[in-house]
Amino acid sequence: MASLPDSGDFLIGSDHDTIGLMGDQKYADLSFDGANYLVVWNSDAGGIIGARITPEGQIVDPGYLGVDCLSGWSLPNVAYSSAGAHLVVWNEGCLAKACRVTSDGQVLDFGGFLVSPYSTEYPTRPSVASDGHDWLVAWPAYSENSEGLDLWIARVTPEGQVQNRSVVAGLAYYDVEIGLCYADSVYWAVWNDQATLSLRCARISREGTVISSACISERVTGFSLPPFCYGPETF
Repeated sequence: MASLPDSGDFLIGSDHDTIGLMGDQKYADLSFDGANYLVVWNSDAGGIIGARITPEGQIVDPGYLGVDCLSGWSLPNVAYSSAGAHLVVWNEGCLAKACRVTSDGQVLDFGGFLVSPYSTEYPTRPSVASDGHDWLVAWPAYSENSEGLDLWIARVTPEGQVQNRSVVAGLAYYDVEIGLCYADSVYWAVWNDQATLSLRCARISREGTVISSACISERVTGFSLPPFCYGPETF
C-alpha cells in the first residue's frame, strides 16, 4: 500500500506520483463504499482505469485497476451499491458502457457491457446513481423511431443485467449534462434543455418509471450543469 504526503491534496495518476502513469490523466470521478474510495479516470496510459484510496489517503492499488483499454476521449462516472460493487459508466465513442468493480478491487466486466441500445452519433457522458441495491444509468441517445435525441435511463442489477430501458424526455442537443442522485425512495435526474435554455428535472422510481418532471430554472445558457447531492433534508 503506497503512502501519500500529508499536504492535503495529492496526485493519483501522473508521471511523477506513486502510481507512475505517463501521459494525460483526466475526467476523474469517485465513489465511497464505506471503507475506501474508488477513483476512476481516463488515462492515456490505459484507457478507463481506477484505484482504491483509503480515507487516510493511502493508495490501495498502486498498479491501478484496468476497466477498459479504449483510447480517446471518454468521461467516466461511478456509483457504489451496498450489494458490494461500484458501477463505472463511460462513453465508448457514441455508446454508453458499464463495468462493475467490487469493494476488494475485482474488475468483473473488463471492457464493459453495453447499456445504451442506440448510438447518439456524438460522444456523450452517461451518469449513474444507486438506490443501495441497483443502479440507474442515464444518457442521451437517438431512439430507433425518433426524429431527435432523447434522454434515456436503464436499471442495472448487481448481476450486471440491464433492465427497463425507457425514455425520460426529448432533447434538443447532444451536448447535454445529466446529474443523478437517489433520495427519499426515488431517483432525481437534472439536465440542461438547450431548446428552451432551461434546467429541468425528473423524479424516477427505483424500477425506472418516470413519476414527474418539471422546469427548475429558465434562461440557463451554456452546457455546464452544476453537481448536486442529497442533504439529508434538502439538495
